[in-house]
Amino acid sequence: MNDRFSKLGYVTNPLDRRADLRDQADALKKLRAQKDAGALVFAGDQSILKREGEALHGLFAPHDVSALGSVRATLFLGLHDERPIFAEEIEAEAAERLSTRDDLMVIDARSIAVQGLLPAPLIGPLAEAKALLHWHRKHQFCAACGAPSRVSSAGWKRVCDACTAEHFPRTDPVVIMLAKRLKRRCAAKLSKKRACAQAPCAISLRSLGPFPLR
Repeated sequence: MNDRFSKLGYVTNPLDRRADLRDQADALKKLRAQKDAGALVFAGDQSILKREGEALHGLFAPHDVSALGSVRATLFLGLHDERPIFAEEIEAEAAERLSTRDDLMVIDARSIAVQGLLPAPLIGPLAEAKALLHWHRKHQFCAACGAPSRVSSAGWKRVCDACTAEHFPRTDPVVIMLAKRLKRRCAAKLSKKRACAQAPCAISLRSLGPFPLR
């Protein structure tokens, strides 16, 4: 990645999403049990960080999360160099209680990025986790029939058992790419006047979370 982008919050996301594992319960259980597995923890919209001296760490061992509060949701974000990364949410009320502990920091994700409190490769997954957890909190009922829906596919889908409808996270923001250089065979289709004033753009929808800029 270009150095001028590496210091921007939410730009870097090195995770391999591994969508093929999302519906494999046994595989996810093994990944969560790995010694190097890490979990980003949220109490509502607040992120929980670990203090070790002057250092701050964003990842907890998954089996340690229950000591912080009641786990409400567990999502699989992907692999970082084969290391499993999850997102876990505890009750929002725990934020006030945990903020009094010297070994923890309770802080919003935006401040983490602005202040550079975590390495850039972890801030992107942090934003991804917060967006996905927020989506689940706000979409607990089926938009088709109104019945309660449940989390599926390791957090990347909700399913309504009443009408079998499937619901997925929003795919905003849109990615817009501007072509800086056009090959002659493409530019020939445009008049010189139009080519200067209206360079063609490609538009694409992307799933939740930031993606690397190259």
